[in-house]
Amino acid sequence: MRSLLLALLFAFSLPVVAEAAAPNWLDDLFVAPHRTVQHRTVRKPAAKPAKPTSAHPAATPVTPAPAPDAAVKAAASPSDAAGPAAGTPAVTPLPRPRPAETETPPPPPAGANPPPPPAGANPPPSPAAGTTPPSGPQSVGGSVEGETATPKPPRVYQTACPAVIDGLVEATPLPPLADGQCQEQSPLSVTAMLVNGRMLKLSAPATFNCGMATQLPDWVAAVDNYLAAADKTRIKSVLVGDSYQCRDRNVAGGSADLSEHGRADALDFVGFTLEDGRQVTVTADYGSTDPKISRLMHFAHDAACTRFTTVLGPDANALHHDHFHLDLGCHGKTCTFRLCE
Repeated sequence: MRSLLLALLFAFSLPVVAEAAAPNWLDDLFVAPHRTVQHRTVRKPAAKPAKPTSAHPAATPVTPAPAPDAAVKAAASPSDAAGPAAGTPAVTPLPRPRPAETETPPPPPAGANPPPPPAGANPPPSPAAGTTPPSGPQSVGGSVEGETATPKPPRVYQTACPAVIDGLVEATPLPPLADGQCQEQSPLSVTAMLVNGRMLKLSAPATFNCGMATQLPDWVAAVDNYLAAADKTRIKSVLVGDSYQCRDRNVAGGSADLSEHGRADALDFVGFTLEDGRQVTVTADYGSTDPKISRLMHFAHDAACTRFTTVLGPDANALHHDHFHLDLGCHGKTCTFRLCE
């Protein structure tokens, strides 16, 4: 007890300056800790953003830089510039609105004067008084703008024919046929055809359109395969009659309808020469007493019916006793019917 009183006397005897300079250890002994917090005001410096120490930088929140508008508001109100109080969530500034896109000005109302041309531009020529400017495409030298003054000739398509592209025929392009009602834009003069790897000659050049030139090699190839299987021989050449002719149909009593010959769309087939030296023809062998030859000619007739739309032979009428008429003419409203006689 005596030591406690001595300590109190010693404490009150110290100068005031020493009390301010030296630590007040008596207060730490007799005063509650909360009193120190009440009479001492400690101003903490503004906290700096912590550097990310984690291996994943995305885990540390990043405060975006203030927009220019936010900087102006901070200068106007110092309380806001000091930053948000502790515990207040940070407010992300909204992005500045983009300027409105340039809109196309609406057209001037009817009857309004047009806007003046820009400085330095040549004004458009004005029409003469009392005249009305023409509407639609303008003609230059008798031709419509965008077209050539000289009309182009019609296109020909012989080089685009599948039979020519694939080498199925030996053919020469001919000028377009124009003989009254007989018309063909892209005729071909065919002299040979590729059949089972061999080029077979025609007995005379035949003038066809592309359709006939494409179908004939396939038909002759079918007959050639039949000969190889049934008679151990093959076709050497093809005997042909009429091809292009500007005339009417060849029917009993005559006809006023244009023949397919007038469209370069028909062939009169006469017969074959064979590699063994024989010659078979429609006239002599379609009704032959030799079963092999008769079957060959009937097979040639029937095979043609699956590739051409018109096949006329000796069974059709007497006018076709010596040949097969083959064409790709249209039959019926939809051109899907076939005539096989």
